[in-house]
Amino acid sequence: MDIKKLSDSELITSAKDSIGIETQSTTNVVRHFREIFDRDLHLKRGYSSMFQMATKEFGYDKASAQRRVKAMELSIAVPSVLEKIDRGDMCLQSAADIQTFLDQERGAKRAYSVVEKRALVETCSGLSTRKVEIELASRNPTLDFKES
Repeated sequence: MDIKKLSDSELITSAKDSIGIETQSTTNVVRHFREIFDRDLHLKRGYSSMFQMATKEFGYDKASAQRRVKAMELSIAVPSVLEKIDRGDMCLQSAADIQTFLDQERGAKRAYSVVEKRALVETCSGLSTRKVEIELASRNPTLDFKES
């Protein structure tokens, strides 16, 4: 398709279609990562972590790998997060931010139960990335999103 020949309206529609495909593809990558993790294929291939496999085997830059791995980790406790990303109710960055928050809470001996994790995902569903950051920061003001 030659996008230069599209009308303005067709170009916008085509961009939206492409974004939908991109989102579904990203979620599909996260699903693949989860299956790789479940089978310990990263370990069997000599990688100490999924992050290492994502960067070395699959060629992701560090930030992209981190978002996908964190979303994968969240999907283990809250599988519905992947459907939320597919539907556009949550973006990959928000899922990664939630998992980063949960990791920090666990490290501070404030681990969330599976039920609490699901409730947090529901609370953050439909929120912008910035509003998710605000929600998480309200629960732990020491969380620094500049690092994530």
